[in-house]
Amino acid sequence: MNLNYCFKVSDSGVLAIAKGCRDLQVLILDYCQFISENCLQMLAEHKAQSPECLQKLTTLSLACVPSLSDMSVLTSTSLLEDLTEINVSGNPSLTDMSVFHIFCVSIKLQTLKVADCFRITNLCIDKLLYTPIGSLKFLDVSFTHTTLDKVSRVKGVKIRAAHCGFN
Repeated sequence: MNLNYCFKVSDSGVLAIAKGCRDLQVLILDYCQFISENCLQMLAEHKAQSPECLQKLTTLSLACVPSLSDMSVLTSTSLLEDLTEINVSGNPSLTDMSVFHIFCVSIKLQTLKVADCFRITNLCIDKLLYTPIGSLKFLDVSFTHTTLDKVSRVKGVKIRAAHCGFN
């Protein structure tokens, strides 16, 4: 379900969609400005309480959602577990901590996009170098504080790294 630029969508609206669409596979909430920091946690709690809901969700996109923070990512573990694609690009408050958490809990993850998350650094690349994520196929770290020399060492993952380190 693509709710890209739906400015009036709120946490309760997203939760109602999750409750009503049991076969939901894709949820795109890019630029939804009225989603709060608690939205991911509410979805995760709903998935934990109603196992039949959100079981087919594989793709979650939250690009440019102003309230998205490390805390919202950290409190949404059960929601992230089965996702194969996560896009949190354009969220400047996210740090390496969010990337580490996603790497740890999203064991089926194939695509992670964190472009324009200015607080992402080489620490997330180090995590990939020393603890590879077997299913990861694509990582977008464009416009982050990662460096091309570090990114180039990652093997087996296609990496988009435009303007890394702002060089």
